Amino acid sequence: MHIVKNFENGYGISVIDNGIGSQAGLLELAVLHYGRLCFRTPITSNVHGWLTQKEVDILSKRVEALPKDLNCNHGFPEWNKEKEKE
Repeated sequence: MHIVKNFENGYGISVIDNGIGSQAGLLELAVLHYGRLCFRTPITSNVHGWLTQKEVDILSKRVEALPKDLNCNHGFPEWNKEKEKE
């Protein structure tokens, strides 16, 4: 299962059932910004794993409520750390 949900603020979520925690029947959620992975929000700096459907619903509402003007980081966190060193 892979579900993508986009919101009017430009953010969205991607939820999969074969990611972190899937061995226990749990879900993984990633925050999206205009369809791209976003690692800089007050919600997360990475993906969220080991989530129940109720927790996904709660995080989804938080993503939907994010302001449009956040500075979103569209790269993988460890890649950006390497770029900062250069």
